[in-house]
Amino acid sequence: MPKVRRRAVAAATLRDPVAVVDIGSNSGRVMVFRPEAGGHLHVLAGSRAALRLARNLDRTGKIPPEALERAFEALRDFRAIALGSGVRRFEAAGTSAIRDAANGPPFIKRR
Repeated sequence: MPKVRRRAVAAATLRDPVAVVDIGSNSGRVMVFRPEAGGHLHVLAGSRAALRLARNLDRTGKIPPEALERAFEALRDFRAIALGSGVRRFEAAGTSAIRDAANGPPFIKRR
């Protein structure tokens, strides 16, 4: 690919909408934005959902099944919001509740 073409593709990619998902101990959130000139972010969409993943985690060492289902439902909704905004790139971060729970790794691997 010629040098000029690569720059054009890279610039177009930098302007494509991006979805950022945060899975927290008590809530999850998605924000969809498009990067703009000068480092500004234009927010296209966003949503939040109550998850309560950490409830009883200290006592059981596991995220309750009903909380996992809430999280999966929220993630399906977040995906629909992102795709409806034209997103092709997703970034995600999870709370320590997911990383530390005995059933956290299967949650992370599930698609």
